[in-house]
Formats: sequence, structure tokens, C-alpha cells
Amino acid sequence: MDYKTNKYQSLKLDRYNGKFQILVGSLWSDGSWHQDFKQVKQKDGSTKNYPVTITFDEDQIAVEFFKRGLEELKEIPSQSQTDDIPF
Repeated sequence: MDYKTNKYQSLKLDRYNGKFQILVGSLWSDGSWHQDFKQVKQKDGSTKNYPVTITFDEDQIAVEFFKRGLEELKEIPSQSQTDDIPF
């Protein structure tokens, strides 16, 4: 399932080897979804690309994560909206 979170990013919920995952990427104008990758420099100087994901070892951990997120949404007041990217 794809969720457009803002103008630049979207999330996809999936499973990998039976484990629940949240994948970070972009939903392009043609409707296709593209995974984001993080480039990591190795000790030998080469670089390797890793997909930007959160993988939960157990479904219960994911459930607790979403429950806590919902609690925090209720606790943290909304801020004024801006078109600026927060980083």
C-alpha cells in the first residue's frame, strides 16, 4: 500500500521474508513508486546502496510502534504549515 506523506516522499507498507516493513520512496507523477536508497562508504573506499526501510522483527513491535505514534500525534500540537522542507 502506498501513502503519499508530502510533496516529495511516500511510504509503502510491505513484507520482506515475512517481516513487516515500511519503505521510504517517492510516488512519481505517472503513479509508479520508487524506493529511496542510502549510499554508504565501505572501509575499502567503495560505496554500497541500501534501501531506506524500517523492518520489524515481529508484528507486535510494529503494532506498538503505530500505537505510540498515534499517542504522540494526540499529544504534540500541530504547527503552522509551510512549504519549506524541514531539513
